[in-house]
Amino acid sequence: MEIRINDEPYWTTRDIEHSRKYREYYGLKITDMEYEKELQNIQVGKPSLKKSDYVEYFDIYQDDEYIGNIEMTRIEDLGEPFWEIGVAIFDQFSNKNYARKALKQFFDENKWRYKNERIEAIVRVQNPEKERIKAVLVSSGFSRCNDGEGDWCFERGKGGLP
Repeated sequence: MEIRINDEPYWTTRDIEHSRKYREYYGLKITDMEYEKELQNIQVGKPSLKKSDYVEYFDIYQDDEYIGNIEMTRIEDLGEPFWEIGVAIFDQFSNKNYARKALKQFFDENKWRYKNERIEAIVRVQNPEKERIKAVLVSSGFSRCNDGEGDWCFERGKGGLP
């Protein structure tokens, strides 16, 4: 497995299909029309950049095939700044332990990049894979950081170190 930082993350058909299918689990507010427009852009060879000033993108490869990604979003408007991590493994590669392996490798390779930072992950209550996702997060050094109803919050201490 290889985790590659992507400084110019263009939308791919796999990204669009995955985001569209699971948008409610990621909390995305993108319409079908916006997805269709981006698919058209991809088909004519002009995909849009996913880039945001507050997001760092990492692509996940297995045997040189793009199987998913990790997004680190900087959150600064809720008190103490922190990073929110999101992991996407495309359907054809799911149930093969890739998310767990990718998180382990990501933190091994980037522990100094986020040395003094808190990292959170959100698991949406409506996600049918929530129990499996929670288990992956816990095995990756995250602990639950909320007790209320609704979505679950998990965090890793400073630097993403367990």
